[in-house]
Amino acid sequence: MRPEIQGLRAIAVAAVLLFHVWPAAIGGGYVGVDVFFVISGFLITSLLLRELEQDGSIGLGIFYLKRMRRLLPAATIVLAVIALMTPLLLPPTAWRDTAFEVISSALYVENWRLAHLSMDYLGAENPASPVQHYWSLSVEEQFYLFWPALMAILAWGARRAGLPLPGCLRMALAIVTMLSLGASVWLTRADPAHAYFVTHTRIWELSLGGLLAVTPIPCRQWSRDLVGWIGLIGIALAVFAFDAATPFPGYAALVPTIGAVLVIVAGGSDSRFSAYALLASPPFRWMGDASYSIYLWHWPIVVFFMAKAGDGAIGPVAGAIVIVATLGLASFSKVHVEDRFRHHGAGATSIHRPIRSIATGALVPVLLAGALLGGVAREEAEAQRLRDRYPGAGVLARGGDPPTQGNDYVPSLAALKQDRAAAYDNGCHLRFKDSEPVACRYGDPQGKFKVFLIGDSHAANWIPALEEVAEQKGWNAFSYTKSSCPLMPVMLRRAGKPYGECLAWGRQVLRIIAEERPDLVILAQMHSGVRTWSAEGDKPPSPRKAMVGLWREIMAGGSRVVAVVDTPRWRDPSPESCLANDRKCRIRLQEIAASKPDPVIAARREEREVALLDFTDLVCPDGICPAVIGNVVVWRDSHHLTATYSRSMANFFAERLEKAMAGAAGVPNPERTEASVRP
Repeated sequence: MRPEIQGLRAIAVAAVLLFHVWPAAIGGGYVGVDVFFVISGFLITSLLLRELEQDGSIGLGIFYLKRMRRLLPAATIVLAVIALMTPLLLPPTAWRDTAFEVISSALYVENWRLAHLSMDYLGAENPASPVQHYWSLSVEEQFYLFWPALMAILAWGARRAGLPLPGCLRMALAIVTMLSLGASVWLTRADPAHAYFVTHTRIWELSLGGLLAVTPIPCRQWSRDLVGWIGLIGIALAVFAFDAATPFPGYAALVPTIGAVLVIVAGGSDSRFSAYALLASPPFRWMGDASYSIYLWHWPIVVFFMAKAGDGAIGPVAGAIVIVATLGLASFSKVHVEDRFRHHGAGATSIHRPIRSIATGALVPVLLAGALLGGVAREEAEAQRLRDRYPGAGVLARGGDPPTQGNDYVPSLAALKQDRAAAYDNGCHLRFKDSEPVACRYGDPQGKFKVFLIGDSHAANWIPALEEVAEQKGWNAFSYTKSSCPLMPVMLRRAGKPYGECLAWGRQVLRIIAEERPDLVILAQMHSGVRTWSAEGDKPPSPRKAMVGLWREIMAGGSRVVAVVDTPRWRDPSPESCLANDRKCRIRLQEIAASKPDPVIAARREEREVALLDFTDLVCPDGICPAVIGNVVVWRDSHHLTATYSRSMANFFAERLEKAMAGAAGVPNPERTEASVRP
């Protein structure tokens, strides 16, 4: 192995490690992954090209066996440790997602799972899992899966056509690089969270390394030294100048990848002032040799440490402990796992037995994750069995004192994240990129009274309550909900960009309202979710005026409008974290009340025909917001209600809704910021 490449690996893994420990100081350390991609593409293509030139063919079975020996043992052991330690070190709310990510990582599709979650509002809000760094390994394995076979096909075609193999490979790699880079640039603008993980926006970085392997670039000695330093400076620039706000990968990824290419082009040097002298030094070579194990171990250590510390950012001393622990485990893993499996049976003539052995071992983390999921499923079943025993909001009607902590509550913490409206799982609640409305129906399809519930995920908070009421009263009820998308007639802003899918969805929903003419339209949204968009230099439309115009448009069609005041938002620690650590899980309403008034209240002052519903007193009775009321957990995260608690509010929901429809006298006063009167 070329010493400077090992040194380059050291820089790449150090950037990633320091970024994850101290992200505020090393804001662009994530580009270390891009450097790894270039190195991997260069080394694998060089290896396969040598085999083609020497043997005239590629032994795909032997290639994949060597890759398995090199990568699977350490990756499998780390996954198994994560699966074992998760129930010990992470809160129960993280068990289910971590188990699924262990399975995705073992199958090398973790990047696609994370891409999917990035498009899911609730998934995007989940805390980091100890497995998510496996996304980059998934991208590499997918490259290793198709690239050797494609090279073998190209070699066969070149021989048949009498064409030079290097030229054919250069052409293929150049095409892959250009197409993938183009996709990366486009998708980074359109959907940066998705673009970060998917294979087709990253494969160009590996093919760029491959292109370097098949393209000789002559360099004089003096220019090599200069090129090497330029490459290192480019990587350093990305590491220290980039941050979370940098559109990435896109064009920005060219900086670290071209930097890596230049370092590889520079190669060896006799000068003690060259980049080679630095990269080939013993500390860099040692860290480069252990870089794979360092990468595998560092992230679960960071996640587990932060989960137990529970105080946010890692300080200097804690960071040093994390780094030492990472290097210690990586050193042990390198010697006793990587090297042992890589060299054991290296001269075997049959590939079947070692492949079976390694593949069998790779099943261990999958089985452990399955056992973890089984435990979560049992807790969910037990919570379902106990659900009808606990009153939830019903205890408030009896003047009860809501319990705030202890183990006597539903849903269990392991099942908490999944305690949500069925609309999330049956496709009725739309994700960010969807714009075609999909309705969920509740109650009596032949019911005479038609109700629409419309809005973002905070409107979905009320679906379980509406479902209960619709069943009881024989209403014909529908829900139209979409992530981060309140019903508004103007362009909204999401992640600093115009949210066109939301506007398109809203226009279609308004068309449905005009056609169906429901008796009642219930509108709800996140208090801070109404962020209107404007071009640079223009004044954004007023949310209040847009809301009033929307209400009047709906009422002009003959429908009654009811607007729901948003529920309070918990601050850190979140309710689930509080319960998991058995802390005092209650907070004063005045401590978490929004600093700005809900725009719904301001709009209601201008349009008195709209009824206003405020359920703040049901989640924060007497000005205190407990995590548990009536033995039911109120929040499944910092601002979404559990479906179980929402369902327990059905009687309150029905009574207040009927009062609202009867006239303003039965509607809570919009000037009040705390609560409605209890029935």
